[in-house]
Amino acid sequence: MGGGFSGIEAAGELRDLLNEACKYYKNVEPENCRVLILHGTDRLLPEISDQLGKKTEKIFKKSNIEVHFNTRAERI
Repeated sequence: MGGGFSGIEAAGELRDLLNEACKYYKNVEPENCRVLILHGTDRLLPEISDQLGKKTEKIFKKSNIEVHFNTRAERI
């Protein structure tokens, strides 16, 4: 997912879904469920202030959402 509005929202919702699903599927380990943001520029949410982008990055790190800057997916 990218680091714009849609990607950020989708990553957060996906992380919430995975956290809840792991409660019901005992064979799924939370540490094996990864959510990654691959963003082609050097900051999240480039449409808004740098400060809010950095705050989002900190929240994602605490939520175990990996953020990779200046990176694009080659294949999925």
